Amino acid sequence: MSYYSTPSSPYADFFRTRKVTTALSVLIIACYFVLKPSWAGFSAYALDSGHWWVLVTNFFTHFSLDHLLFNVMMIVLVGGEIERVFGPGAMLLTFFLGGFGGTLAVWAFDPYSLTAGASSAGYAVMGVLLMMSRDKRGPAVLLGINILYSFFPGVSMWGHIGGLVGGFVAAGIIKAMFRRQQAGSRGAPWSMG
Repeated sequence: MSYYSTPSSPYADFFRTRKVTTALSVLIIACYFVLKPSWAGFSAYALDSGHWWVLVTNFFTHFSLDHLLFNVMMIVLVGGEIERVFGPGAMLLTFFLGGFGGTLAVWAFDPYSLTAGASSAGYAVMGVLLMMSRDKRGPAVLLGINILYSFFPGVSMWGHIGGLVGGFVAAGIIKAMFRRQQAGSRGAPWSMG
């Protein structure tokens, strides 16, 4: 560091080490103002009508501002740590396996309900956190509280369960990638620079 350079702020460091998480969060927030659950949320009716895009758009669509903010907060706080520790590729993998896992579970077990939201990805990041943490107590409490919330009326329990399963699959892939990484190399296996 040069004598005249200024130290970076904690916020700059936060976003510098969490570029994918930040980009996903900004995209989710932008989609809140563009995508509406009535035509971007998932249901078998939408697929029956040929609206295949709902397989992806549903986890970028939210029903309300508090729904959006809670999901983005979970992705930024927990997903950001996954990206910081394991790399941006691990976060992308976790987000999309969680999103698709939630969609597939809803399709299989509650196909005609209208579902939307990034909570399936939020459950995936909690699943990765639980599987990859040495001390499981904190992640288990976080996950337990959120699972209880899944039983409230109007909440997609199957979307949450599918997202969690997607997170467990992502954790297995991340572990396998780290095992394959050469012993002498440093950094996350999916570093982007």
